Amino acid sequence: MKVLGMFTIIWGHCFPHLFSELLYSFNVPVFFFLSGYLTKPERENKVFWKKLVVGLLIPYLVLSVLKASPNIFSSDGLWSLFAILTGFHTFNDVLGCGKLWFVYTLLIIKIVFHYSNDTKGGRYAMYAVSLIGAASYHFADIELTWAVTNTFLAMPWFLLGQEYKQYNCDKVLTEFLGKMGPLKTACIAIFALLATYIVSFYNGKAYMYRGEFGNNFVLFLLAGLLGILFILLLSKSMDRHSNKCLRLLSVGTIVILAYHQDVNHPLLKFVRQSEWPAFYEDIATFECSVITLLSFVPIIYIISRYLPVLIGNRKINP
Repeated sequence: MKVLGMFTIIWGHCFPHLFSELLYSFNVPVFFFLSGYLTKPERENKVFWKKLVVGLLIPYLVLSVLKASPNIFSSDGLWSLFAILTGFHTFNDVLGCGKLWFVYTLLIIKIVFHYSNDTKGGRYAMYAVSLIGAASYHFADIELTWAVTNTFLAMPWFLLGQEYKQYNCDKVLTEFLGKMGPLKTACIAIFALLATYIVSFYNGKAYMYRGEFGNNFVLFLLAGLLGILFILLLSKSMDRHSNKCLRLLSVGTIVILAYHQDVNHPLLKFVRQSEWPAFYEDIATFECSVITLLSFVPIIYIISRYLPVLIGNRKINP
């Protein structure tokens, strides 16, 4: 799911003519859903903070500074450092955390979740605050590319991932699909994808990095749920096909998130200059995204061996 989700992020940043609304409707929700699913509540504050610092904070700071280094070592350096430390995508027309706003938002969510998750009431309160906050931010008509305000839209997907794990929904889904068989499962997945496309068409682009959910909040939630279902079903169909490349990509998503556009840009430049019809150009951007994703396999392999701090010291499962 992480690899499929990262591919949708890469392709979404190519802005394909026919699929942008579709990709933006669920690619970020998928990742927050997965983050919620993979988050293990810790009872001890010391363990929690150690995991948070090593797994997210240090990679965020190192990769953000490396990415923004041309700005940092210029006259705008203080603005760039300020934006990185405070979670702004850009600030004063200078690059801050950029695409790593996701990590900053996730840091906030994990902290809030850790100190509010002791009771059901705490979890319901998180749902309520995030939904009310998202609606209020929308109606206030404020335009900020700030990871803090993005927390409102991201929190429900993180909590949904926790609910999915807590109530053992994955086992239920696996048993259900086992009874359905591969053909019916494929039909359900196709239906989920088509439904996501239709809903996203009416909702428009959900630019979560700007705290925007599109035209309608209910449609945003519906498209996100359908898109997550599609990725779930697609990943379930791949359960029997595991390989080292997928495992490498899955542990290095934070590196891909930070640098995928740098790899993809030369390919996209060639595609745009070719002036193909929209459909053929979208196919070309799809292929560019696949190439970009796979190009990170050797990069992450080297990082995992010699600079594991960049991926939160995550290990590659055998």
